[in-house]
Amino acid sequence: MFDALAPVSSAPKSLHQLACDCEALLFVSREPLSLDELARLTASPKNSVEKALKQIQRLFRHRGIQIEVKATGWQFVPAARSKAVIKAYHETPCVLSDEALETLAVIAYLQPIDEDGVTEVRYQDTTYALETLFYAGLIERTTDSGGRQTLSTTECFLDNANLLSIDALPPIDLDSAASSSA
Repeated sequence: MFDALAPVSSAPKSLHQLACDCEALLFVSREPLSLDELARLTASPKNSVEKALKQIQRLFRHRGIQIEVKATGWQFVPAARSKAVIKAYHETPCVLSDEALETLAVIAYLQPIDEDGVTEVRYQDTTYALETLFYAGLIERTTDSGGRQTLSTTECFLDNANLLSIDALPPIDLDSAASSSA
């Protein structure tokens, strides 16, 4: 996700600023971030990043979220004590906006497709719709054989759409759909 980003600066940062930077990166990342990646993105030594991460752990120790070390890196997660409220939230039916439904349809019919391809088809920014669909577990990011990040639907999507496979989607005529919306 952050591969294209260059380090911000090579000037040494205070531990507080480094912790703020790491916290922000962990907050916006969909996947865990490794110590190496955090060090590269913050242009800081790994031992300083590790101290900053420990500081964040202490800060969030009694909060509703915390950071955890996973196999692939560090990530914000809900605190165990908040499990009941998170479960109640996930049991609440998810209502998708028209934008999210249209984005989901584009991905379902054209998968695998990259984010630029979705935006090109929709003619508008789809960032919020994609976040909603990721959060709902309806789409996932995969890597094709060429190393390109693409989007596709999940088993959860198939279950919610009552489909046995993606091939069971009703056929659409893309040419007539494009001409009728013009």
